Amino acid sequence: MNFRAFGGTRLLSDSLIYGISNVFQKSFSFLIVFFISKNLTVENYGIIDFMLTLISLSSIIIIFGQDYAVARFFNQEIKKEKKKIVISQSLTIHLIQIIFFLPIILIVIFFLKKIYLIPNSDINIIIFTILTIFSLVIINFCQIILRYSFKRSKFIIISFIQSFSFFLSIIYLINYSNLYIQKILLFYFIINVIILLISVYSIKSWLIAPKKNWINYQLIKYGFSFGVISLLTSLSMVYERFFVMEFVNTYYLGIYSLALKVGIIAQITMQSILFGWEPYFLSNLRNKNLAINLNLMIKITVFISLVLAFFLGSIGEYIILFLSNENYLEAKYYIVPIIIGVIFQELYRIPSSGILESKKVYWFTVVQVFCFVFLISTFFFLKDSINLKIIVSLICLNYFIKFISLSFISNYVSKIKLDLTKLTIILAIYATLILIIYYFDIFSLNQFIKFMILLLSSGCILYFFLNLNEIKIIKKVLINFYR
Repeated sequence: MNFRAFGGTRLLSDSLIYGISNVFQKSFSFLIVFFISKNLTVENYGIIDFMLTLISLSSIIIIFGQDYAVARFFNQEIKKEKKKIVISQSLTIHLIQIIFFLPIILIVIFFLKKIYLIPNSDINIIIFTILTIFSLVIINFCQIILRYSFKRSKFIIISFIQSFSFFLSIIYLINYSNLYIQKILLFYFIINVIILLISVYSIKSWLIAPKKNWINYQLIKYGFSFGVISLLTSLSMVYERFFVMEFVNTYYLGIYSLALKVGIIAQITMQSILFGWEPYFLSNLRNKNLAINLNLMIKITVFISLVLAFFLGSIGEYIILFLSNENYLEAKYYIVPIIIGVIFQELYRIPSSGILESKKVYWFTVVQVFCFVFLISTFFFLKDSINLKIIVSLICLNYFIKFISLSFISNYVSKIKLDLTKLTIILAIYATLILIIYYFDIFSLNQFIKFMILLLSSGCILYFFLNLNEIKIIKKVLINFYR
């Protein structure tokens, strides 16, 4: 097998390498869910999941789009010295944003104390949470630099150590100490401080003191739209959990949290497929065949994601029992819509590439604001009759609207075009197929037969909609790979 001949492009080789590493890294997150859910009550599991989600989303908010900004301008520069200036200026902006968002984070945490989600007497939880958030911001910055400079070994090693260390700490707490919220957050903080030091050391050769300007206002302007998106996305994800807790109950917060963790499997797969896409796309903007690769990528990814969603749906009950116990079994009813939502949440990266190319990133903000308002207003409109099924369905619909909107906008603003006619027809056929086989259950078949019918028919649909150039690319990849 000729590994280097994967399509003759960095895209496929990076997708494979990053994909495998991503599977190993996220597998530890999956195992952490397994051990925590089995050793905490449903209510306490819901709370620790909420806290870890808050830490993760707060980090995204503080970054405020600088990950996309530094990636775009880093690849725009040709000389290494100018790339170093961009990186150093972005680090300065990261530090300023940490200081700016500190009061906001404190307000959110004290609000959580007020509603008794965090014990009033436990100030340590607040300290660990804040310091962990700041550590994750700088770690993410370092990982972005390693990823877009194609330092794959360093990127993979740091990601692996981070996830594996947290997994080991959970095992230690279960077997040699006590597993409760404060200790989980303490160990999470200590691990991320160590990873922070390793990460900064790994990119030290890229850091310099800019001679003229410490702050690049183009980076701020470009990242602002993504920052607004991050803010609204984070608020939506926190709000949906808060809504479940407030208008349903904490039991269903635990059920919902576990069902979301099943969605991690879909997210791992989607991220593994798409991990190499953005670095490849931004470094090949002058490539005349980029539009062909864009359309081929989205067709194959939609096919894989559809098959994945219903494979996981068919074995969802077994996954839940493996991760937890019979107390969480109700989560199986929410797996498929959650996975479909996760798929569209990740899939939007492909059509959004055209908007990145055009630099008209304000369209991201427009779409995100619309989706945020739609989701929140719908929740309030239905709050008297709300249940977990409605919440999950609305979230799934919201991500689909975002994906479709960005696809059409990308074609409007970018010179790199999607074949929207074929994409729309493919999605419509897939949706019809799903309704016939799964929802209406016309043929009354068992889960395995249903899945095989869906796999074969969707594979035929994919082949039918591939054009000659795309088929040639696939054949070339396969021939080169097996030489």
